[in-house]
Amino acid sequence: MLDPQIRAHLGGMRHFAAGIDDLNLWSRRPHTVVILENKETGYALTHDLADVVVLHGEGFSVLHYARIDWVRTAAKVLYWGDIDAAGLQFVNDLRSYGIDATTMLMNCETLDRFIDLVVEGAGPQRRTLPHLHADEQKLYRYLVEYADSNPSGLLLEQERIPWNYAYPVLLQQLRRTAGSAP
Repeated sequence: MLDPQIRAHLGGMRHFAAGIDDLNLWSRRPHTVVILENKETGYALTHDLADVVVLHGEGFSVLHYARIDWVRTAAKVLYWGDIDAAGLQFVNDLRSYGIDATTMLMNCETLDRFIDLVVEGAGPQRRTLPHLHADEQKLYRYLVEYADSNPSGLLLEQERIPWNYAYPVLLQQLRRTAGSAP
């Protein structure tokens, strides 16, 4: 919970675990929900931001996020995952469940900028992802073509992107989206 007012109603907790049924009992409807593929990145968020809630660590089970009522009704959902075939498949699946997520740092520019941090990853499980936006489609095509001509796919894990680069980008996106200032 990045919003200090929300935390005040939760005993001051910034981080906690809860099941979907419990999360659906929550009457609050946050303006902005940030979905992060990896929990390490979620724990690294330290700024207070009004009306922002972060969910993390369910990369392979994005359907769980779609089952949370207030995620479905949030004014803005941001998604930041690994740059790999699976990360883009997660975005595609979120959108197929009706969550109009906006990605960040999941594009060819980010991959090119941090190409030295890329490791071998799994190849794509699907040839096409109909719910990706144009810049995401471009990245996915590149990842598919790479996997077709190499023994493995590419993987740029979100936590490998230097935090001094990624965190300001994330905060800028959140400020623009939520209209809040830390």
